[in-house]
Amino acid sequence: MAAADDIRTTGGYEFSKRQIARHKCIDCGVNVIEIGDYCMIASEIWEDQFKLGWDDNMCIACAETRLGRMLKPDELEFGLTPPVKGYPKSELLLSRIRPPVPPKKQRKRRVTNGRR
Repeated sequence: MAAADDIRTTGGYEFSKRQIARHKCIDCGVNVIEIGDYCMIASEIWEDQFKLGWDDNMCIACAETRLGRMLKPDELEFGLTPPVKGYPKSELLLSRIRPPVPPKKQRKRRVTNGRR
C-alpha cells in the first residue's frame, strides 16, 4: 500500500484481489470495498458500541441498522479518504459524508402600493 501522502495523488488505495476479498461485512457478508462503503467509523461507535476490532468490516446499511439511526459526517472519521482504486465510493456513503444542503428559503417580497 502507498504512503498516506501518495494516496491523495494516486487517486486511491491499491489493494490486491486477495486483500479486497477479505473486506466482507460481518453482518450481511457483502464486500464493503466492492459496494463502495469502505470507510472508518468513529472508534466510540466501532469499538465501544459495536465491540469490533480494526480487522472487522461492516457496510453502512448494517452499521446504521445496529445504531438505529443514520451515521453523521463527524462519525465517519476517515470518510474523506480516497477510495480503493477501481471501486468508487457508494452514493450512500457520500450522502453520509456530505449530507444534501437544504434548499434556501425564498424571501417573501413586500408589496407596496400595488407594486413589488
